[in-house]
Formats: sequence, C-alpha cells, structure tokens
Amino acid sequence: MKTPIIIYLIVFFILTTGLVKSTLSQHVNNDLVTKTQFSQKVRGNIHLASSLNTRLDLKKIRNLSKQLREPDDLVYLPDTVVIYSVNVNPSRNIYTYSSEGDRLTFLIQNLENEIWTNSARETSLYDSFGNNLTRLWQIWNGQAWVNLNRETNLFDDSGHRKSSLREIWINNSWEYADRETLAYNGFGNLVAYFSEVWVLGAWVNKVHELYTYDASGNMLTGFVENWINGAWVNDERYTFTYNSYGELITSVVETWGNGNWTNAFKETYTYDAKHYLVVYLGEVWTGGFWVYSERYTYTIDSFGHVVTGKGELWENAAWVNYEKGEFSYDASGGIQSFLLQMWITGTWTNVSLSSYSYDAFGNEISGKFYSWNGETWSFSEDGLIELYYNSGNTIEYFTGYQVNARYHSIEIGINELKSEKIRHFSCSPNPANGSTTLTIDLAEGMNAEISIYNVSGIKIKTLFRNFLSQGEHSFPLSTLQLARGIYFARFSSSGMVKSIPVVVAN
Repeated sequence: MKTPIIIYLIVFFILTTGLVKSTLSQHVNNDLVTKTQFSQKVRGNIHLASSLNTRLDLKKIRNLSKQLREPDDLVYLPDTVVIYSVNVNPSRNIYTYSSEGDRLTFLIQNLENEIWTNSARETSLYDSFGNNLTRLWQIWNGQAWVNLNRETNLFDDSGHRKSSLREIWINNSWEYADRETLAYNGFGNLVAYFSEVWVLGAWVNKVHELYTYDASGNMLTGFVENWINGAWVNDERYTFTYNSYGELITSVVETWGNGNWTNAFKETYTYDAKHYLVVYLGEVWTGGFWVYSERYTYTIDSFGHVVTGKGELWENAAWVNYEKGEFSYDASGGIQSFLLQMWITGTWTNVSLSSYSYDAFGNEISGKFYSWNGETWSFSEDGLIELYYNSGNTIEYFTGYQVNARYHSIEIGINELKSEKIRHFSCSPNPANGSTTLTIDLAEGMNAEISIYNVSGIKIKTLFRNFLSQGEHSFPLSTLQLARGIYFARFSSSGMVKSIPVVVAN
C-alpha cells in the first residue's frame, strides 16, 4: 500500500515544525489534550515547544535541566533513513548537503514490488551564510516531477528569518497560500510574529503574537490574538518566571472570554541542587482557584540522566498513578530504551517500548517501536521514533515501527561574518608566550560564545558562553597547555561569526 503523498507531507510538516509531542501524547486523555491545545496553535514562537507540556518528553526535560552533551568535533548528517511501517510499504529518505552542511535535497521513496520508487522531494537554496532562501516540494507522477508547494524566506543581517512566503502549485502556476512576518530585538529574540492567508485575491490577517524577554534572553510574556470578522480578538497570553540560574520556574496560561482574561493552566518546575528537573506540576484554574491537575516526578542517576518519570493525576483530592516512563542509557549517554507503562486496574501495565542502537560516534543507526499485546512485545503498531545524532543534541522524528539510519560527517569550519555589531576583536600579546588576552568591543548587547579552535577546526576550549553587554570586554587566555602553533579565537552570536588568529609561541 502506498502512502498518500499529501498526507505524508502534512505529517512531515508537523514533525519538522517542533509541534509533535512525545509518545505520551498518543495515550493522553481528552482532558489533558484540552489543557495543552494553546501551545500547539503558536507557530512563531519556538520557545514554547521546548518547555511547555514537559511530562515524559525527554528532550524537554534535558533542555530544562541543561543536560545536553558537548557535540563532537565532527558534524554528523543523516545520509539515508529507512522507515518501516505496519500498514504501509517501507519508505526511505535520501539527503544531500553542501560542503557547509546545508541540506540541499531531501528525496522520499517508497518500496514497491521490491523497487525503490520516487514519491516526493524537497530542494533548497541557501545564501553564503547558510540561510535557507527557498524550499521547493515536488511529487513524482510516474514520469516527471510536478510542483506541489514552495517557500521563500528573507533574512536580516544577523541571519534571523524576517519573512516567509508560501505558495501552492495550481493549474500550472504558483498561487499565494500564506505568509509570515517576524521581528526581533537587538539580542536576536523574536518579539513579534504576524501571519496572513491569501483569500480571493487579497491578503487576510490571521494571527498576531508579541513576546517580551529579560536581560538574559529568557521569555517573560507572550500574547496571541486572532483575526476574526474583520477585527483582532484576544486569544491567549502567558507569563514565565525564572530563578537566579535562569531556569524556568513557572508558566501561566490565560485565555480570553466574555471580555476578560481568565487563568487556564499553570506549570511549576522544581530542580535539585545540581539543577536537574525533578518535579513538573500542572494546575488548572477552577472556581477562582488553582487546582492540581497533573504531576510528574523524575529520578536522576549520577551522570545526570533521567532514569524514571512518573505521572500522576489529581482525582478526588489525592494523587493517582497515571503513567510511567523508564529510560536506560549506554556508556556514552545515548538513550538505549524508553519503556512506557500505564496504571490500569491498580497495576503498571506495559504500553510501548522504544529501543535505540548507535554507531561508534554516538549517532543512532537504528530505532525500534514495540507494542505490548498483553503477553509479549511485537511490531503491531506504528509509534513515534526519535532519531538522535550529533551527541544527542540533534533529534529528528519519524513514525513507524523501525527506523534505520546512515550518516556522513563534515569538519567544523571557521567561517567569518563581518558585522557592524562587533566594533573590535583582538588578541594581545600575539604571538602569546604563556598567556594572552582577548578583547572585544560590542555595539550592542547579545548572547555570545567565545571559543578557541585549532587549525583543523576542532574546538579546544570555551572561554565564555553567556550574555555580553554593550561595550568592551576582556578574556584572559592561558596558553601553557597549548602546543606551539596557530589557533583561532572565534566569537559567535545569532549567526554572526568573527575569528582571529592566535599564535602560540610557548
């Protein structure tokens, strides 16, 4: 059976826009779905998908607890991914890249009569800074590629996407579909998002969003309004609070109704002394009060890995078991398995089991999704399979019962972007004998990283990674542990990169 290409592309779009949830979302009840619908409507803000509705989503837990591992010196990119499904023929994705690692083509093929047959493809173009300018989707009609839809993006000087235009192919010509406009503050944070749809030859407003941040770039507030019957109508707003370490503590969602803002849902996060997330608490606004709704408690091993996550629901003034996730890891910290169980008739009952295997570089080469039939594990259902690579810092999502992947790698390069925001970047003394000092002068504040690389493009050490205010800053660098030779000091921030040579003459 061949997968309908339109359905496939819709699913692919959902997965690649960060709106997909963990395996848990396939089993969550209608009440919980209602509480979380607000976050699925927001397209402009990428931060919401990375924090709200954490539950058993391991990626979100790790992000909140800052558990991401340092990436390897090589960037690994999927070359071919084969997806096996219960109800449809196997499919495979084949990718090609530029020398800088930008994805140029993405080809989807289905296995029909033991022959891989073209189904759809995506072709992309980039500017010299790696910004995606165009993305074209086409389907194969058996003889030739036929246009389906395309996206055209514009970027500002800092590499932030400032607009997107999407078009669909109808009657052998391109027709407008929708467009987005985005605005950022001086630190590169998204502050406004505006979308429109093309209706009967004219652009019609759709969604408008506004966001504010603190000095460290943490989102403080969000506001969403929809265009209804020719006017903007309030929809939702949310507020976030953080502790002194910049860790998310609370998120509160309000909805608009009958001319007033009303509390809807609240999340509270608790961390241990090592800053790992240990409790996630959800509450709903009922009768003028916050009432417990759900609670997830996590156990962390000595390596900082989440070993278990137990979800409970608040029923009849007491916490009742709901679901439980158990995770295992290999020696390198890669996720080996994820067991999901539900609390049914007073006992923990198996639901699904995901298992993962990796190559010598920590890239996932196989992921499998098993369902429990009451007696044993089997490939009887399709589920969400997460593909981990680049030390687990990059994740892609697939639906099926098994995914096999193959990779190739590129070295990290030292690219340089000129920017008026960097007024001065130097090293003195240079050559350095034992020590030197890096000095940078910024025209405006920004989140930044300053690191040292060798001539092969391998990162040696990170001197600074945080927010830098406007003005001049100095960073001492000891060269006693460095061999004689040439190195590069690199400053990077929001797509801007500036590198200078550092000669070590110890």
